[in-house]
Amino acid sequence: MSDSCPPPPWRLRGTAHAALWLVPEDRLPPWPMAPGARPLRFGRRRAVVVFWVDYRPGGTLAYRELLVAVAVRHGTAIGGCAVEAWVDDPRSVAAGRALWGIPKRLAALSFGPAAPTPPAAPMPLGAPPGPAPLRGTPPSATAPPGTASPDTPPPPTGPLAEGPRPGGGRLPPVIALHRPLLRLPGRLPVRARLFQPALDAHGSPCEVPLRATGSAWLTRTRLHTAPGAPLGYLADLRPLAACTLRDFDFTIGRAARPPRPGPR
Repeated sequence: MSDSCPPPPWRLRGTAHAALWLVPEDRLPPWPMAPGARPLRFGRRRAVVVFWVDYRPGGTLAYRELLVAVAVRHGTAIGGCAVEAWVDDPRSVAAGRALWGIPKRLAALSFGPAAPTPPAAPMPLGAPPGPAPLRGTPPSATAPPGTASPDTPPPPTGPLAEGPRPGGGRLPPVIALHRPLLRLPGRLPVRARLFQPALDAHGSPCEVPLRATGSAWLTRTRLHTAPGAPLGYLADLRPLAACTLRDFDFTIGRAARPPRPGPR
């Protein structure tokens, strides 16, 4: 790992949008899981959570991220396994892989306020073109933090990402619109953990502690994607729930080997 990558723990600031989907198993890629981690199943569906995060200046690093996690059980503990992630900072790519076993890839992420109405064409009305992703990496999309006070409903946010497909042609655009509905009182504390598999033969599976506090909003998320695009397994599905954590303080700690699961 490069010396320019800060050591853990990382303390980050910004705004995050999250949405939960229950996805039929046969739609999902065969993502690797950490030893002992089993995806939570609801019938023949799995719980998939997508995070759109804008890490702002004032923390360890400032960058943008789109991360997909599958809800898992490890022994008696409930957590997540980050199975896909795209960021726009190479230091985050290197650190995510080396420190926490998160399979981050470099991509161009485009943030911006939503158009007045959801776009029907690939390019939203009034939105600037998204930057082209690096060759060989898929594009992704997320939303900005807003500047209103925590008690003021932020405007709907919606991003655009579009770029070349490896080998030629264009990838379909991926658009997410997050509309605030109701602010929850106080600053919501959140604790969670990731159970990550080794990324290569020389690595080890690890458990990653996460902690955040922020102003929480119930939101409505609408995702526009297509089969073959990033998040294509969510095409035509509606999220079960969504929320936004604004002005958060987030800590991702030092990874450790997960405990051996006890007998079932």
